[in-house]
Parts: sequence; structure tokens; C-alpha cells
Amino acid sequence: LIPAMVGIAFGAPLSRLDYAGVALAVPACALVSSTVAAPGTTSLHRTGVTGGAVSGGGFATQYIALSQPEASAAWPLVSAEVTAALFIATLGRRSSCPPGAWRAAVGPALAAGTLGGMATLLYLLATDRGPLPVIAVLTGLYPAVTVFLARTVLGEGWSRLQQAGLLIAALSVVLISAH
Repeated sequence: LIPAMVGIAFGAPLSRLDYAGVALAVPACALVSSTVAAPGTTSLHRTGVTGGAVSGGGFATQYIALSQPEASAAWPLVSAEVTAALFIATLGRRSSCPPGAWRAAVGPALAAGTLGGMATLLYLLATDRGPLPVIAVLTGLYPAVTVFLARTVLGEGWSRLQQAGLLIAALSVVLISAH
């Protein structure tokens, strides 16, 4: 939402369908990301809200920074990925995790990092071709893909709220892509 508002404030060219799609994406993402609390518990935890707000702010800052004309080269991405790898490696070495578990995690971590880097590079390329509000909102709908894959690949269940969120997310994508 924050990158979309920044893009709109700076005059990103949007059609009426884009505005409608962006507006629908916000509740869609919230619904898709919702979970059902176990009986006797609450679904809102202070650390979860704080962590979500901080990480959301970080993603928003990254999305806005990568959309700037100066960021059109991939060098900011390379430095971000190297910094993240060094940070994670340092944390991993200092953790109480057994060495065997650490070594076993290196392959999947490298694969995840490579895919994350590729996704960020594709985002960077997309912002050269489209308005920030549209690109950021489409990127921000990734929880819908995660929930859909969890259902279809892993056989996980989904709530009625998540189902509604998936439908609204699909409608949002159709509206944004319609022009």
C-alpha cells in the first residue's frame, strides 16, 4: 500500500481499472494472509504486529528505492543480496544450531536466496516498464500465490476468508491487466 500511495502521490499514470485493481488488492492481501486462531487464543500478538509492520516498512522502502531511475542497474540488488548473505551467515555461525544442521541448510538457503534475488531483479525490470503502484501491488499479492500453492501442492486447507481473498486478488489482477 505504501509504495502504491507514493507512486500515486508522485503522479504515476493510472487508469480507472488500475485504481480499482489497486484498491481491491489491499483487502485481498489482508484476507489471504489471515489465519484462524485456535480456540481460547487470540490471533493478534504484539510481536507479530510489530514484526509485520517493520518488515512491511522494509519491503515498502525497498520497492520504492528500486523503482527510482537511479536503481535501473542491478548493482543495488547485488549489494543487498551480498549483505543479506553475510548477515545470515554471521547469525548462523553464532547460533546454537548443531554444525550438521547448519551445513544441511546451506543448499536450500542458497536456492531460496537465488530465487529471491531473481524475483527482486524481475521487480527492478518491471518498474522500468510500468507504474510503481501497479507493480508494487501485483508484487504485494504474493501471499495469494503462497496460499494457493499450499493448497494445491501440499494439500493444506484454507479458510473462507482466504478463499474470498483469493477471488478478490484474482479480480484485482484482472482489472490491473485489463488495459
